[in-house]
Amino acid sequence: MSRALKLFIALPVLTLVWGYANSIGATQTLSQLTGLPNMATWTIPGIERVMEARGAVDEVRNEAQRKARQAAVRAARAEVERRYGPEAAALVPRDLTLAEARHFDFTAFERLMTREGLHVPARPDEQGDGASGQKGTPIPFMTTEAYTKARAALSDLDVKGKAAMTGYSRDEYGSEWSDAAGDFAWTGNGCDTRNDVLARDLVAIVFEDGSDCEVASGVVRYERYTGTADYVFDANDDEYATDLDIEHVVALGNVWVTGGQYWSESKRAAVANDPMNLFAADPSSNRQKGDADAATWLPSNKSFRCAYISQQIAVKAKYDLWVTGPEKDAMGRVLASCPS
Repeated sequence: MSRALKLFIALPVLTLVWGYANSIGATQTLSQLTGLPNMATWTIPGIERVMEARGAVDEVRNEAQRKARQAAVRAARAEVERRYGPEAAALVPRDLTLAEARHFDFTAFERLMTREGLHVPARPDEQGDGASGQKGTPIPFMTTEAYTKARAALSDLDVKGKAAMTGYSRDEYGSEWSDAAGDFAWTGNGCDTRNDVLARDLVAIVFEDGSDCEVASGVVRYERYTGTADYVFDANDDEYATDLDIEHVVALGNVWVTGGQYWSESKRAAVANDPMNLFAADPSSNRQKGDADAATWLPSNKSFRCAYISQQIAVKAKYDLWVTGPEKDAMGRVLASCPS
């Protein structure tokens, strides 16, 4: 920007500010508030120095954003190459914005691959039910046999009214995400349960620097509560849209009022950290659910409801929890719609 143009832009604004400040006798106060020199002493070279300093700050900021965008594009291209190969990676646009690169839309990219005649590999099969704490999805889309078993198990659950919530708190389930709870494949592995679940449920995982446990980012291939494909998780970008909660399939509040309040603390700690009862979930859905049972809340993603109810029944059967009458009726209605 030329010197003349700088002055043409700056002088009218500064004149207005100075005129107002002078009219109320506030030039010294304004100088103190802004940290700028008293405008009564300003000269044209002084104004230029202020504008040049601002320009230098803008240049530093722009350079940092440019480098962050380039790094994000490289990371997106590397993940595409890992999933689909180098030929697909060559299709990744180089002009992606920072947001587009950080939250790369793999579903749309697969459509692009199809249009370009590239093979799109099938999504990996659900690798086990994750109930042991090993790598794999915690709640797979189940078979007709699984739904038949869930119906039978539901009929065997005791039906009672809810006990009082009196005395309930998260502390009653031991230290949150304790590595010592229960007797699961991941118990005592040196990582807390939250990060164990993230490591199990995500792909394209990046750990925090210097850590083999703390997950910094990754991708959930299918977020169950909303049905979102390739849900991007980033622990460090301060954006709610990329957060993940670790969800209890049977909420701990519901555990408390259907038998859990009578247990030992060690048994409560087990159900709170059991891989069968946990998966990574959309935070809004998880918090909307709260401590609700099937009678008062179901996932918005209807295609997941059969698996969700089946898993709730499995957890309740494993821990000898009861159901209420309305809860059992709601579970039965969902299972009646499932393949048989």
